[in-house]
Amino acid sequence: MTLRLSRALLAFSATAALAFAAQPAAAIPNTTLTQAPAAADDPAFPLTRPNPEAEIGKLPNGLTYGVMRRAGTRQVSVILMVGAGSGDEQPNERGVAHFLEHMAFNGSTHFPPGTVMKRFADIGVSIGRDQNAETGFDSTTFSLDLSEVTPDRLDMSFTWLRDLADGLTISQSEVDRERGVIMSEYVGSRSAMGDLAENTENFLLPDLLGPKRAPIGLTQIIQTVNADTLRNFHDRWYRPENSIVVAVGDLPRDELKARIAAAFASWHNDTPAPKKPDLGHIDPARPTVGLVEVEDRAPPALQVCREMDKDPDLQEGVASRTRDFEAALWQNTLAKRFSTIANGSNPPFVSAEVGRQEAFKAADLTCVTASLRDQNWRGAEAAISAEMRRMSRYGLTDDEYQAGVKGLVATVEAEVGQAPTMTGAQLAQSIVSNLTQNGTFSTAEEDQRIGRLALTTLSKDKVDAEFNRVWTKAAPPEIVLVGSKPEQQAQVVQSWRMAEAAAAPTPPAAHEGHAWAYDSFGPPGQVVSRDDLPDIGAARIAFANGVRLNFKPSQNAQDRVEIRIRFGAGQEELSAKDLPAARLGATLLREGGLGKNDFEDTVRFCEGHACDFDLAIGRDSFEMGGATRPSDLDTELQLITAYLSDPGFRPAVDARIPTAVRTLYKITRSEPGFAAALARDNALPPPRVPLLPEEHDLDSVRSADFARILGPILKHDGLEVTIVGDIDEGTATAAVAKTLGALPPRTWRDTKRPDAPTVRYPLTMTADVHTTHDGSPEKATVLATWPLFVWTPEKVREQRTLDLLAAIVQGEAIDDIRQRLGKAYSPQVNVELNRGGDQGALTVAIDTAPDATDIVAGELRKIAQKLAGGDITDAMLERARRPVLDNGATREISNPWWIAMLDGSWAHPDQIASAKTWESDFEGITLDEVKAEAKRWLAESPMVVIAAPSTRQAANTPVAKRGG
Repeated sequence: MTLRLSRALLAFSATAALAFAAQPAAAIPNTTLTQAPAAADDPAFPLTRPNPEAEIGKLPNGLTYGVMRRAGTRQVSVILMVGAGSGDEQPNERGVAHFLEHMAFNGSTHFPPGTVMKRFADIGVSIGRDQNAETGFDSTTFSLDLSEVTPDRLDMSFTWLRDLADGLTISQSEVDRERGVIMSEYVGSRSAMGDLAENTENFLLPDLLGPKRAPIGLTQIIQTVNADTLRNFHDRWYRPENSIVVAVGDLPRDELKARIAAAFASWHNDTPAPKKPDLGHIDPARPTVGLVEVEDRAPPALQVCREMDKDPDLQEGVASRTRDFEAALWQNTLAKRFSTIANGSNPPFVSAEVGRQEAFKAADLTCVTASLRDQNWRGAEAAISAEMRRMSRYGLTDDEYQAGVKGLVATVEAEVGQAPTMTGAQLAQSIVSNLTQNGTFSTAEEDQRIGRLALTTLSKDKVDAEFNRVWTKAAPPEIVLVGSKPEQQAQVVQSWRMAEAAAAPTPPAAHEGHAWAYDSFGPPGQVVSRDDLPDIGAARIAFANGVRLNFKPSQNAQDRVEIRIRFGAGQEELSAKDLPAARLGATLLREGGLGKNDFEDTVRFCEGHACDFDLAIGRDSFEMGGATRPSDLDTELQLITAYLSDPGFRPAVDARIPTAVRTLYKITRSEPGFAAALARDNALPPPRVPLLPEEHDLDSVRSADFARILGPILKHDGLEVTIVGDIDEGTATAAVAKTLGALPPRTWRDTKRPDAPTVRYPLTMTADVHTTHDGSPEKATVLATWPLFVWTPEKVREQRTLDLLAAIVQGEAIDDIRQRLGKAYSPQVNVELNRGGDQGALTVAIDTAPDATDIVAGELRKIAQKLAGGDITDAMLERARRPVLDNGATREISNPWWIAMLDGSWAHPDQIASAKTWESDFEGITLDEVKAEAKRWLAESPMVVIAAPSTRQAANTPVAKRGG
């Protein structure tokens, strides 16, 4: 099956400022047959065969439908996709498609205004999680996920979806009321990164329609559009022959199909079908041009792109998969070469990546994106030019090609791993995506068959030719430079031309690495004890060296094994001064290599294997996590054990650190939510857990500091290992015995520092805290925090009661601040209660306009006082409770659920007991309990932080220049 791609947007990230994501493909359905031709019985049949468990077809009115049974979930997921989006708007309709999406919740034939969210909440459907809508360039999608399915729930769901087709009332009063909500969404979407992405998108694709049709639209149209304009767009584009309805769930296929037919077979639109817009084309003759963006709130970056009109679609099968493999081979090879440069002694960039993506159904782009070191754009241009010319002239080496093929083989062989755990919602989305992207909804086994056949068609010459087709023979490069200092675009272009005219690059050098030095850690460790946990089908196993193993076999994901390793005391083991450096060191641990092998050696060791991990610093422990295949468990554990016994902390990463730190601070200063959280934490009494130190303190950190802080912890703290997956106990135990179990003994001890900082809130709240951010001048954040208690295992039921209270607070904030006042788009409420000794809190975070912060803060106080006064009904409690129970009903088919239960359970056996009682606790929590918690915690004044735009906004306005 083909993968759904996200909306095309040149978005900035912390490590690589620009990265291109692809646009969803054709919105007009291409019907995939449920029966393939007879030749499909041939094992070498070259086209992807449809999944026989799904039925896909058309109703007489032209509506495309898809149905599939996903047994054992007690859920049904339904999607209505209309093949019309922002790309179908006229110039005076910019934002109408998205505005119309909002009107789906504001009145229809069977749902008067103000009733949709409440009626669905009454059956456990939560907006934003179970009930969603999304407007893209070429489609508008509505989705519903139902749990504990009943005929009444299905009736209501299909009735609402049919109302969207031809039953929306679209009253002027509701349009006027919804403007505030949409403007709040617009405000929430603004950021320095987003502005730069929008500018870059328009620069790279000036002749395409897509960049001129962002779904959010134009503010002047949002603020003035009337009901007639919305209704006109709806009447033109909402049509059965332009739409798809998919239903997947725990019901027979025939019943789901009958539901769709009963709801939609009578839908007709007699208005003449409008003509789809011209999407535009790439001009292959235009010269190399450059864009310079001066923006000190974004990381310095360079992007070089070459473009062409979109390749014709291929019917999914061996040919399309081969094309994908060819692209993957040259992209992965270049990624490794750029990584080698970035890890060199004096690199011009801290990271670089290359990718090829489709944009707006009209173009294919190949882009190299580099996160600059010290704004060295000239050096980056020279390095990128040389490497791309080297690839064009010499292609892949034999070693690079063979290594790449090994990686593809590993990917193909792992394809069936997670298919059995796909939810009904994921399967429904996959069907829609395949229908709109000329794909075939197939089984994982069929994808693997096609992948294996495609592997036999590959050759190095074909890969080299494909690279030259999409890069060397594409339109001349377009160059985007982002930095904090003005540069002349003509100089940027001239520098590139000089780099291209430089002497021909030398052939690619062979990798001069070292043999893998960590294939043995000594004699296998001995098991000294084993305890059954029969009620959950798990076991606890202890090794002589102190390693503890939690193991559970699971068929939830075929050919997949999840691993979690817990050690030490996390933040409690670190001084407040060292914690920020430790966090940075954790992110760079892998790149720092090993004592006997550098980072490039570890990459080559993992070629052809599912082999990776990450390190995180939790509140009360350090955690390494990874996932692999059973056949690669030995390789994965060798890699992890090497880093736990001989981490390298090589100084090669030092060149990256200043740029990484500056990037971190640029991003955090431009995000009002982060600015508010930082101001709140800085207002807490010391000693406190530092969120961020001063920039100059972190800028001076180097690999030697990582070695000093993290080295002893990695090498000596006791290890608790959790393995869950498609593997038997004997195999898992033997793999641990040869690796982690073979290490020198590690003593379990209390590593918490006596002076470890903890979170404590002031006993009384003072005036609101005001802070500023350097992001969008249209955006502010209100952060309201009600302090709670220090968590202990005995307080689990109270924690769960507070979780329900938080859901009630969120519902009230949506009804009042979003729906009634239109001052926010998506209020976020959560309860923070964790191990580690911190005082917990109930926190509400709301993005809003700068002139609305006092109103929002005031409304939050009113909501809290209302709930603290006991104004909570049974209906409000059930709306909060139902989604929790419904969404938890299938959690045991998820390996992460079992990992979370078992990880840390040696020291904290209450985790398992708590996991067993979650359902009975949530079912049994009474209205009186919720009222008591509201009175206890919400009656006091909250700690309110308001993050508003800084006075530096005018100086930070992006300066965009285009020229050659």
